[in-house]
Amino acid sequence: MTTDELVQKYWNYYLMLEQRLLETRNYVEFRNENFNTSSNEFGLLIISIGAELDNFFKTYCEIPDGERDTQKTSMKVYADYLSQHYPDIANEKITVLDTNPVIILSPFALTKPENQHYQWWDAYNQVKHNRYENFTEAKLINAITLLSALFLLEMKEFKNIYDFSADKEHAMDCPLNQSKLFAMKEWNFRCSPLEGMYFTEVAEN
Repeated sequence: MTTDELVQKYWNYYLMLEQRLLETRNYVEFRNENFNTSSNEFGLLIISIGAELDNFFKTYCEIPDGERDTQKTSMKVYADYLSQHYPDIANEKITVLDTNPVIILSPFALTKPENQHYQWWDAYNQVKHNRYENFTEAKLINAITLLSALFLLEMKEFKNIYDFSADKEHAMDCPLNQSKLFAMKEWNFRCSPLEGMYFTEVAEN
């Protein structure tokens, strides 16, 4: 997959989901004390984000097309792939922009490592399969953490494409249209298209 394909197939859709979540900020401020606020809008976002995350997992974990509708696409499979190929992903931290106090998320820190358990993935499945009975899971913290997981995977894919590029002088390791919600300040990026954003320009050797 090229950077352009990643943008067209996934990143533009991510930005649409992000904008929908940002719009909820007009009604529920992104603060710790509001994390358990539930709403139908959060439920709709959780279902939409979770479905896209499941779709991107299949690409990211290199699941063959013929196996994408089988049990080989369970969260255990995804978690095993991540632990084998990206063992440090559990320590990746994402800053939620414009929050005070600052909200920092680690979406891939396993809630229960022994069974590859992510609370936000359980919430997605609960809301998807029985929204009414599991309305309390349709809450801000689950929506924002699901989206941060999708953000992290897609940003890592931008880096992966760059790392394997034969023409690094003209390659990009980040999208031109950047996230307005999340930052990864500990990451260094080659490109810095918009001054003042969180990307750091790294001088070439």
